[in-house]
Amino acid sequence: MTFVADVFFKEITIVGQENIPKTGPVIICGTHANQFLDAMLMNISVPRKLGFIIAAKSYHKAIVGHFAKAAHAIPVERPQDLAKTGTGQIKSITADKVIGVNTKFTEQVKPGDSLKIKDIPVDIIVKQVNSDTEVTYSAETIFEKSDAQLSYKIIPKIDQSKMYEAVWHRLRSGEGVGIFPEGGSHDRTEMLPIKAGVCIMSLGAMLEKDAQPVHIVPCGLNYYRADRFRSKVVIDFGPSYEVPKELVETYKKSKKEAISTLLAEIEKRMQSVRISAPSYSELTSLYLARKLYTPAKANLGPDEEYLLNRILAMGYQEMKDDPQVKAFFEKVKKYNKQIRALRLDDSTVKRISSQHWKNVLIFFNSLILFIITGIFALPGLLLNGPLGLLITFLSEKERKKALAGSSVKVKATDVVASKKVMSSFIIFPAASLLYTLIFRIILHYYVGFKGTALNLATLLFILFWPLYSYVMVLSADKALVNYKNLKARFVLIIFRSRLHQLQDVRKDLVKRITYFVEKNGQEILRKINESSDQYDEELFIKRKDSLEVNEALDDAFSILEEIGI
Repeated sequence: MTFVADVFFKEITIVGQENIPKTGPVIICGTHANQFLDAMLMNISVPRKLGFIIAAKSYHKAIVGHFAKAAHAIPVERPQDLAKTGTGQIKSITADKVIGVNTKFTEQVKPGDSLKIKDIPVDIIVKQVNSDTEVTYSAETIFEKSDAQLSYKIIPKIDQSKMYEAVWHRLRSGEGVGIFPEGGSHDRTEMLPIKAGVCIMSLGAMLEKDAQPVHIVPCGLNYYRADRFRSKVVIDFGPSYEVPKELVETYKKSKKEAISTLLAEIEKRMQSVRISAPSYSELTSLYLARKLYTPAKANLGPDEEYLLNRILAMGYQEMKDDPQVKAFFEKVKKYNKQIRALRLDDSTVKRISSQHWKNVLIFFNSLILFIITGIFALPGLLLNGPLGLLITFLSEKERKKALAGSSVKVKATDVVASKKVMSSFIIFPAASLLYTLIFRIILHYYVGFKGTALNLATLLFILFWPLYSYVMVLSADKALVNYKNLKARFVLIIFRSRLHQLQDVRKDLVKRITYFVEKNGQEILRKINESSDQYDEELFIKRKDSLEVNEALDDAFSILEEIGI
């Protein structure tokens, strides 16, 4: 699985791994933005054995199920996976009753089942079936509708006792459990409400006398273009939370009170390990703002980079109504649109020199490197390119299917990467066998290889083709970097004055974001983690001339990097 992750993702950064207890019962609670890949990444980044809670629907799938069984995952039936469209339509809803027309409630609905009615924000739990066209429901919120014609689905009540027993046994044995409390995966910029199941698991495991305390560790899986091949991900493990014994005593007396308290605590901790924003546009602006910030500390580690992202996200959430903050982010959005119109990125605008000879040197150096890396990657791209197109087609088909069947997904991009990886397990081995056969035929009929020489050459091809395919991916990465440098220098020749204007805009934005972070960074950091002294305070030390010094150093080193020195 580690190899699969390394091939699909260009960069995997793990932050806070030391927060995971080495021994004793632990539940790792992950955010869920990338379907099956979330579990894979969590599994390879946790330095101890985990048993994952997995939807029974996925557990019985061919490829996913194979890996799930090998990892001793615990299947759980999700009610939404068993939902069926009800006969007839809902005509009206009173304070305690649902009235249908042409419905068959006595045949299709049982007490405890839920009705998911169109335009009603929550599921209605059936208390009693009165007739084919009438049920009594129980809900904290009363919904009233009349003269309606609403479609609905029936979600059956499921006995999850066996699943909970399996989880409790694992926790009481001092083992670890991985779970995604939001339920299904999604591609929203904010978290979905987390389910109570994780609370029942942890509190239930501690009910036995002398039971070990259960630790809960939040895990934020923060993706940068999650659906893209060779994208990036930061896996952030927050501080471990030991479930208090006092809460277990409360659970014995009032399950609802104890679950509500623990649920709020888990949700707060999960929110602290993810970068969120009200919309995708605002999220991209936050990422760009982070790129614009130049810290006092010259070289940041991945964990410090991620910490700054979180500080900006939290600071924006708390201060987004401030006129100055609003004005700044509007300028960031405008700047982003301008560089995208020229098909550039911020790092390119930052690096481009005003000295003509430097740009000429970088252009020709990038051209040479692009040709070299491109030539090496080209055969693999020609052979594997059609496979990539097929996989993209299949993943897009899966995305549309998932979007049509979901009420919470925005574009359903959360299923794309998983479909690409799952499809690759079938398509690439099959293609490798086909290429091996073609290679053997060419050697035998056109080159004249026979006997041992033919068999040895075929064996070498089988062994080295997968390795070359991986090296081809790395070469393609390098070729893409050099292509961007080429394009940037070409654009500079055509739109020289416009790029210089963008650089002036960028310098102004850098000063503004630097002031914002230095003014508010320490306060926000304390809110992120009470023990803020574990982080390097140099990130927020006020400076006089360091901004100019850092910009000069960045410019010098980026030039050397681009020309391969």
